[in-house]
Amino acid sequence: MTTNVSALLRKLSQLGSPVDLSVAEEEVEEAKVEIVQAGPVYGSSIFELRDGRAGYILGVDIVNRTSRPIYCPEIELRVLWSDPEFTWLSDPHKSHRNVHYYSFPGKGAPEFPRDQVLNHAVLWESGALQPRVPYQGQLLAVGGLMPRHLRTGEEVEATLVIVASDRTEYSEKILLFAERYAAKRESRKRKGSLYEGPAGHKIEPADPVPIGSVV
Repeated sequence: MTTNVSALLRKLSQLGSPVDLSVAEEEVEEAKVEIVQAGPVYGSSIFELRDGRAGYILGVDIVNRTSRPIYCPEIELRVLWSDPEFTWLSDPHKSHRNVHYYSFPGKGAPEFPRDQVLNHAVLWESGALQPRVPYQGQLLAVGGLMPRHLRTGEEVEATLVIVASDRTEYSEKILLFAERYAAKRESRKRKGSLYEGPAGHKIEPADPVPIGSVV
């Protein structure tokens, strides 16, 4: 993915200006942000909250492979449906909730230790992705009503996009696993047996994105 500088150099060359295109090639080679889905198989998911809204958990590793900071990144999560209510969870340090945990709304909803979450590290005003610094953890968000067509266990393909201040976009496909609230409720009701393993899948914190804004 090219930057504005490399595109300008190429344009000048096409117009007959004497420029060193090797600089443009170096720019193209460096101008990369690596986004990798990370964590356990079910670590990235879209799940239904008690009130019917969708919660989003994305386990990712992000590395700025350029030699300079990428300023004011915007992060979007692009899905196949419209979700105008999509918002990234805000830093618990800015709220009256438990400052050590990010919590999804609703009783019994998942929560994550703050040091495992990337929201406050990459979703802040005048922020920057520092060069060669790995950002590893979860991105957490909540949206509008979970689409009715999604079923528990269904794989949902989304695209995580980082938009730099020069409007350059860096993107990666993210696979989310769907889970309806009714399925989670039913799994909690079932009793264990000597002849049965655990019933159902429960979302847990991982070990170790324009739609939406920080709230």
